[in-house]
Amino acid sequence: MIANVSATIRSRGLGLAAVLALPFAFVGCSSGGDIATPTLIQNEDQLTEAFGYGPAVSACAKTLREAGGPLLFCKAETITAGSLGGYSQEGAGSAAAGTLSAAGSNTSTAIPALTGTPTDPFSIKIVVTTAGANISAVPVTKVSLDGGLTYYALGAPAVSATPQAIGDTGLLLGWTDGTFVLNDFWTANGAACPTPGDATGASVLTISGTPRDAYDVRVKVTRAAAAAGDGTGAVRYSLDGGTTYAAELPVPTSRAVVLGDSGITVTFSAASLVVDDLYRFKTAAPVFTAATLATALAALEEVGVEDHEGVVVVGAIDATFFDEIEASHDRLIAASKPRWFLAHARGQGAATQGETAAQWSAVLLGASPGFSGQTANLVAVAAGEATIVDDVHGGAEMRRSVLFALAARLAAIDVSEHPGRVRTGPLEIETLVHDLASSTLDDLDSAGFIGAQSIQGVNGYYATDATRAAAGSDFTSIMRVRVMCFACRAALARMVEECNESIPVNANGTIRADVADGLDASVTSFLTRELGRRVSSVSAQVDRTADLVSTSTLPFKIRMVPLGYSTAISLDLGFTLTRSA
Repeated sequence: MIANVSATIRSRGLGLAAVLALPFAFVGCSSGGDIATPTLIQNEDQLTEAFGYGPAVSACAKTLREAGGPLLFCKAETITAGSLGGYSQEGAGSAAAGTLSAAGSNTSTAIPALTGTPTDPFSIKIVVTTAGANISAVPVTKVSLDGGLTYYALGAPAVSATPQAIGDTGLLLGWTDGTFVLNDFWTANGAACPTPGDATGASVLTISGTPRDAYDVRVKVTRAAAAAGDGTGAVRYSLDGGTTYAAELPVPTSRAVVLGDSGITVTFSAASLVVDDLYRFKTAAPVFTAATLATALAALEEVGVEDHEGVVVVGAIDATFFDEIEASHDRLIAASKPRWFLAHARGQGAATQGETAAQWSAVLLGASPGFSGQTANLVAVAAGEATIVDDVHGGAEMRRSVLFALAARLAAIDVSEHPGRVRTGPLEIETLVHDLASSTLDDLDSAGFIGAQSIQGVNGYYATDATRAAAGSDFTSIMRVRVMCFACRAALARMVEECNESIPVNANGTIRADVADGLDASVTSFLTRELGRRVSSVSAQVDRTADLVSTSTLPFKIRMVPLGYSTAISLDLGFTLTRSA
């Protein structure tokens, strides 16, 4: 008979466990490296040399910095490359609403116009999504502020001859009646963009390349030039919306300036550059599909791949992606190789401009693309964003999913420790955009999203602990998930020693009582030592009724009492007066 050891994790028996000192595996898009090829990474230099740049690389680098290596990296094939939005200009000139121009093969006769005083520079793009012979036919358009990367909800604002407000931008959009042809579009960007202060230099920008991440780019003129490329002009660039800037770069004779490792090049026209003029644009990150994610996850399941504690999926997922993660989760459990997964939902406004925190939360709480009904014992999905220092991009403070901070914290602590333990300290983030302790977002925690929160009485932000386990499961906290995976490995390591052993039995083929007692004591002692203070207690018991002679199978039951966690503190305060006799 082929020797083997298998394990079954019980969801409702308070039998839990975590993992030994094993690396985390990171999965996501990167600009380099082999697809679906798990690679052990020791340090950040090796990481960028092997896989270049991208969201998953930045997340992996943060964990390397905070918790050390090694880590596994597995590239998910990019299906939609990073994309460039339109640019806008800003300077010391007067405010202007900008001028919309028909683009491409536009044949519509309707004419849009922008009015108002913009609150920020915007790269406007308006696309016809429902055609109409005129305004009375109720055509529908969609409006973008970032050159087509993201849009307001369809029909916001409504098509009207009377100017309608575009959100809180300070801009209004009105139409001169005419035909609306499906997919026709108009833009207002560059020098004609809406801006609170026109640029005073004449040089215009051409943007090229494939961005490696989602950037909020600023290119600021720091030295003037009568004509870009004449040897006198210089700029600095920012990838985080102007919070941090790279060192000054001269504008060469080619007028093309490479923006570091971002994958982007900006080229100036041969016209004047004026100090403090600012060129702005945003980019979208590369994206994998559910199919390419599934391929990467399957590669991590293969025999011979470096063992790892959990899998961190970097890239916004929805219900469809969750199904692929759950499928990998189920296959690993069936193979007695339990691993936990940490993924993240999309950020606020990532799909729709003008989205409020409450609207964003409602999407996540709803059905697909939300996560209502999406459950798996060993899976956590992060909700919320924060600004986080990205050392891969020179310390830029990027707006990221809180997953970046959560993964680093989990890698730095013991499997049984709450990632939000106050004595360990706050998460390494600059600012928290979505505080799950707020009344607007607290439903996310109760609905099974992990994230970050403020705690009254202490500075900084701290991790929450929820998972996607169903209500009533023993695995609704990330600590119990990790402890179960740990205990499973420890138990398998001990029980494999019993494979092919000669075992004295009773006349009915069941294990003899004295032998069973010895096995119970030996395994309990081993697990008590290995699990230590990660559980309150542990006990092991061999099945004394199984016919070992007929089946050659020795069933074993292991149960652990988990640790408790003081997540809520209740104080009873009051005055008292003690009188002497």
